[in-house]
Amino acid sequence: MMKSMISSKNHLKIESTVMSIDSLFGSARRRNKINFAPYYQRNYVWDDDKASYFIESILLGTEIPPLVFFDTGSIIEVIDGRQRFETIKKFIDNDFSLTSGGLFFLKHLAKKRFTDLEMHIQDLVWDTKLRMIEFTIVNEPRLDERREDMIKKEIFRRYNSGITPLRTAEIEKAIYLADNPTSHFKTEFKENRQNYMTVLDLFFSAKDVELAEKDITLEKVLQKVRFLLIAQEMPIISSRNKQTLAKFYDYFADNVENLNELYLAFMKRVDILNTIRLSCVKNEISTTRLVSEFYL
Repeated sequence: MMKSMISSKNHLKIESTVMSIDSLFGSARRRNKINFAPYYQRNYVWDDDKASYFIESILLGTEIPPLVFFDTGSIIEVIDGRQRFETIKKFIDNDFSLTSGGLFFLKHLAKKRFTDLEMHIQDLVWDTKLRMIEFTIVNEPRLDERREDMIKKEIFRRYNSGITPLRTAEIEKAIYLADNPTSHFKTEFKENRQNYMTVLDLFFSAKDVELAEKDITLEKVLQKVRFLLIAQEMPIISSRNKQTLAKFYDYFADNVENLNELYLAFMKRVDILNTIRLSCVKNEISTTRLVSEFYL
């Protein structure tokens, strides 16, 4: 099989692209051209629990393996990712409801179909970007049907699918999806990069600063902000495990009266800390990130 692939390499074009779910599934013309169940693919085997888990992964922004297509010219076949492709299709077509057994962090969405979701959550689905790898037969003379079929099946065998485990920041992203202080700070940090970078410089490593553009880095910053907002309000003798912190934060968030004042007060303290940090750097005084946390 490998020999066939090599001898046909001049006929095979490989493209890697990124496309939103809206672009891929929103166009009836494109959807009708995609064959997600070619004969060499296994049948759709995911039950509603597994399908719900996958949809939850999309909502949480976790890493999704690429969909692999083969463009024959007249039709586009799903080489790898049928379960994922068909699950998205079934969900946006309202063919199944999310199950409590398949949802780990978004239990409040159980029993809801796609159109039952709030509009901002539907938009989150539509805007999700999917990575795609597309193989296309090019050049003349075209390969005969047997050779083309061999290439498709060889590609099919070489791809494996799976879902990357969630990271802590991604889990908290789900928990605080509709949290007002988190949403406000996220908006402010996106609009004011200088403030965002100052927080990164104060409380995070150089590696995190280098990855400032990554969505996961922003989630880690918001995770830290939630802790800093309540840290000085917690009794010193209290346990600071995740459950205790979550309870303190939930109470705090429910009682915030003015989100803008909260943000401005936070950044005022951050600016003072940054002035101290820059002075230490200038005078070659060694500090750690823990110093910033202590004084904030």
